[in-house]
Amino acid sequence: MNASVAGSRYVRQSLSIVLIANAASLFHFGFQWVAAQHLEPASYGSLGALLALLTYLLVPAQAIQLVIARRGVTAWDRGGEPAFASVVRHALRDVAITAAFVTFAGVILSPVLAAQFHLPSESAAASVFVVAGVSYFYFTGLGALQARERYARFGLFHTAVAAGRLVLAGGILVLGGGLAATMIVLAIVPTLLAVVHLRRATVLASGTRPMSASGSILSFLREGSAVGLAIGGFTALLHTDIAFVQHRCGGIGDEGAGVYQAVSSLGRAVLHFPAAMAVVTFSRTARLTARGADPTTLLIRSVVLQLALAITLAVPLALFAPEILALYSGDDRYRLGAPLLRRYVVPMVILGSVLIALNYHVARDHRSDSGKATATTLAPRLPVFIIAIALLAFAASFACGSIASATDRFEVFEGAIDRLTALALALFASFAALTALDRRESHHRRGLEAS
Repeated sequence: MNASVAGSRYVRQSLSIVLIANAASLFHFGFQWVAAQHLEPASYGSLGALLALLTYLLVPAQAIQLVIARRGVTAWDRGGEPAFASVVRHALRDVAITAAFVTFAGVILSPVLAAQFHLPSESAAASVFVVAGVSYFYFTGLGALQARERYARFGLFHTAVAAGRLVLAGGILVLGGGLAATMIVLAIVPTLLAVVHLRRATVLASGTRPMSASGSILSFLREGSAVGLAIGGFTALLHTDIAFVQHRCGGIGDEGAGVYQAVSSLGRAVLHFPAAMAVVTFSRTARLTARGADPTTLLIRSVVLQLALAITLAVPLALFAPEILALYSGDDRYRLGAPLLRRYVVPMVILGSVLIALNYHVARDHRSDSGKATATTLAPRLPVFIIAIALLAFAASFACGSIASATDRFEVFEGAIDRLTALALALFASFAALTALDRRESHHRRGLEAS
């Protein structure tokens, strides 16, 4: 397949999953709209804290998804469907152990978390861990679909989950149900989809031989921990403001917390485009890497396309911020967040490119057939340290004393957004330098192999 055909195919695949993901985004925003309409700002802020906690807990699940996708690509190329199914089946064992540990630990620690982060109740905190535990199997299914490049079904999975969240969890809110019941309902649709999809892979793998030592649970966890740290750092960059400013430091008022929750929910909509494109970028990069090809052109094409799409959405959000916030919440008090929303979309556009680059470099992380690290395995591990350093810098900037010294509670949010913008630019520059280093090392390795 020549470069022009491969490029056009990539654009078609990316745009198709973006379109399907937009449908999922509409359902997600439908749920947020229902929540904003039927909850007071204080309760809406608490819901945002619970969803942020859930996002943190699902970081290992996202790492598992990418590990399964990366292993699945290699297994399919080398052994076809039976080898691929074996990867999925044995991954389910590791996922079950991880999910059980997360659920058990969360239920035990829920009183501490409820007190530290000012959550509405211990049952609400415990419910988040239950949702996270069962959702791990859903992410396993996504990893299998991503490895096989079944992007339409991947997008439909997301859409079905978002629709289920709107209908079931939104219905609970409309009927006056508590936050704990709302969180539990969020787990129903992902669990059902995972059971239906993964059953076939498990049956196909029933006759395959056991995994080798290299595929043990320790190997799986080691690989997943590196990916999880990188993904976790990026996730924390987006949600640390909610956890630390709103529900740890205090002093900004419940109404301010609700307004900022609406601003961040709308601003992060810009990331829906790169998040969808990253699915295609990761799979294609892993496949090209496994075949010894250079996927740098793919990364450049991905970043340019996502910037165009993200800016297309960010511009109307900035121009019509007061009207969008009022329509979104059904409450004119949320118009106060318009200046924040205009600021917030800027780092989101930049972080969209960072997300694409992060998935690219995680997919590039590979080993030679002998299992020894090669030159190209060293550079792709740098994103782990880059993201970790950025996370520490961002968290350190949220000293609780800054809230007490602020004359206006929104000064805290404005400062947080400005720091996030600076870190986003630094991350973008770091990944650009990392890509150049990775490409130079790849060319050097291929030159040595040719000689």
